[in-house]
Amino acid sequence: MADRLKTSEIKLLLRQCVQDGKNHPVDDFKKYIAQNAEKSFSIGQLSGAISQLTALKELENIGRGLYRKGPAFRDGTDERDPQGRESRTGATGQSAPMGSDDPAGMTGAAAGTDADTGNGEGNQDQTKEINEENEDEQIKKMWKELKVFLEEADQSLARIVGNANVWSLSNQEFELLREVRCLGEQMKAVAAKC
Repeated sequence: MADRLKTSEIKLLLRQCVQDGKNHPVDDFKKYIAQNAEKSFSIGQLSGAISQLTALKELENIGRGLYRKGPAFRDGTDERDPQGRESRTGATGQSAPMGSDDPAGMTGAAAGTDADTGNGEGNQDQTKEINEENEDEQIKKMWKELKVFLEEADQSLARIVGNANVWSLSNQEFELLREVRCLGEQMKAVAAKC
């Protein structure tokens, strides 16, 4: 299995990326992480890290797939929680901060480890990897289901539009039918991207 970044490492890189105060699309995040990390990461990990930072208001979603520094932004090199406590592994930034809701990471006692001694650290990494693989599979399944749905909807629209007697339609109805046909074409194009 490839060596992957941890969610906490991705969050650290995301903080560094938005420190410039500019607006950043998700593609900027992907490029920044790829350029500044030697390990791989999944889209599910990136999505989870963005969601966590957005929930903590360290990132602000200002539009579809567009983010900037949030009102509770912390310096990209500081791995302390909002109350100023160090993370469970010290200042190394290797796990999520204490007090954070880290469902993907499950740090410390919540994961059945002894935070002071580090016992069970290998099990925690395995659990994270399994969770990330399951997340990736769920995302793949979602895209596959979405593609099937869009293709079926496009076919249904094409059948309905094809059966319409255009000669009996008013101008408004004809325009609406044209819009429905365009909608079907858009769904077909989106399905091809899934």
